[in-house]
Amino acid sequence: MSTLSQDGRFFGRVRRLRTLGDLVFCETAYQPGAFVPWHSHESPLVCLVLGGALDEHGRGGRRVTFEGGMLFFHPAHEPHAHRFGARTRCFSVTLGPTLLRRLERAGSGPLPGPVDLDATRAAWLARQLYTEFERGSDASELTLEGLVLAIVGELTRRPGPARVRPGWVSTVRDLVEVRFRESVGLADVADAVGVHPVHVARTFRREFGCSVGAYVRRRRIEYACRALVRTDDSLASIALASGFADQSHFSRRFKEVIGLTPSAFRAARSTRSPHARPD
Repeated sequence: MSTLSQDGRFFGRVRRLRTLGDLVFCETAYQPGAFVPWHSHESPLVCLVLGGALDEHGRGGRRVTFEGGMLFFHPAHEPHAHRFGARTRCFSVTLGPTLLRRLERAGSGPLPGPVDLDATRAAWLARQLYTEFERGSDASELTLEGLVLAIVGELTRRPGPARVRPGWVSTVRDLVEVRFRESVGLADVADAVGVHPVHVARTFRREFGCSVGAYVRRRRIEYACRALVRTDDSLASIALASGFADQSHFSRRFKEVIGLTPSAFRAARSTRSPHARPD
């Protein structure tokens, strides 16, 4: 039997919560072995796994494991259950009825069924949304809402989970995840999976919504964002650790993506843990 979870009510320990109209942003924490019984949500919800891992059970025997950095979407009233194998933190955004009515009036396409959004542009946007959410009261409401709308836009453009992703393209993604701070080229990853580089480029873009090079740049910027907030390392050191050629290259790319220089980004963050290290 599935219970209905009303908007604004969450399982797990709520660490931070913010509402913006009928959008609900929430960070929750779960202990190893925790189990969330069968339930559904009153409104659609996107969830970013910040750290740890969880197993999700859905209708028809569907079972998916979500790990840190992965994003997934649940439509309203879709039953599922979760079991947490490690200490886990999640960041979720509940999409209230006002937003859904706006999308309907705008002629937006339908939201999909349950879907794994790992390594898509939506996942990148969700990580940027969490970075903004971390700023607390300093976070811009316009920025928060804009990022949510961008994520929903990605959702409505996706065809849903019917297409089977080739196994080798996931291997390419995994290789890039491990080596994004190195000087790794398309030919290198293509050789590793035995697929022609042109086919790798086309398929990777189709599956993940960006080129291999763009994915690498995103991961480098994410790493640098964490280092800027959690350490007192110099910009030159962070640039090299993140995989950039030098501080000038790093600063230019960082501003293109984030809209601020690395120094301005660091100064704008009100809470820092100088002894923590980036993942």
